[in-house]
Amino acid sequence: MYQGIKVIENFDKWDEWFSREKEIHLDQLPHSDYFQNMGVVFKAAQCEDLPKTKEHGIVKGEHVVHLKKYFPCGVKPLNTEQTIALELLNDDTIPLVTLFGNAGSGKTLLACAHAAHSLKKGLVNKIVIAKSLTPVGREIGYLKGTLQEKILPWLGPFLDNFEKCELPRFHIEKMIAEGKIEITPITFIQGRSISNSIIIVDEVQNLDMNVIKQIVTRAADNCKIILLGDPSQRFEKGSLDLTDFIEKGKMSDLVGHIFFRKSVRSPLAQWAVTNL
Repeated sequence: MYQGIKVIENFDKWDEWFSREKEIHLDQLPHSDYFQNMGVVFKAAQCEDLPKTKEHGIVKGEHVVHLKKYFPCGVKPLNTEQTIALELLNDDTIPLVTLFGNAGSGKTLLACAHAAHSLKKGLVNKIVIAKSLTPVGREIGYLKGTLQEKILPWLGPFLDNFEKCELPRFHIEKMIAEGKIEITPITFIQGRSISNSIIIVDEVQNLDMNVIKQIVTRAADNCKIILLGDPSQRFEKGSLDLTDFIEKGKMSDLVGHIFFRKSVRSPLAQWAVTNL
């Protein structure tokens, strides 16, 4: 599967170029097969008394552009994948970002941090969270209440991560009541035209390509779509082949993709990802 990142080892010229031009032409780089919005990691040769240093860039046009530091809501990246993912999220020229990877890798936190930051700064008017209401394991049966009350049990991961983004639970509930955060089943998002919003779609590995197409075609002016998925947790027959979807996306400058390889939630979470 396309990872969205290329690593260039023992490349010492990046420091000179980035400090002077803030970008490097692709002709000056080894290797080939660079795709638009691909993250590039430059690793300098290791000195005797100094650890190996590295820098990050992203492919834009015919250049690799130096990444700007972006810490939405105080959330700082913990690894290379998260560093590049934040740049993709912060780039207004990339309306579709796919963050795929193992449980606990930070996908949801980064999406929530960027969405909360954009809403606070007035860059968008609303956050739309779309999720398939398919429980893992046994059915939980009929739920009483309004549509929003029925959906809330599925939003634990988002509520937990919004709280880490300086949004306390009571503030989140107020924003939901005011319509600044909209919660919707994926079924109800079809047929709409959504502008000035960030749309976060969770568990896309359990959706088929037609549903993904219906979601992506909802995007109107100033709309960014963030797709979150974990290929190891496909439960629905006929669900999306993430490899095919990512291969199509990497050919477009409108799409950015990162695959997260490591869980940063806890050692136990990483053990479960690796062994179970």
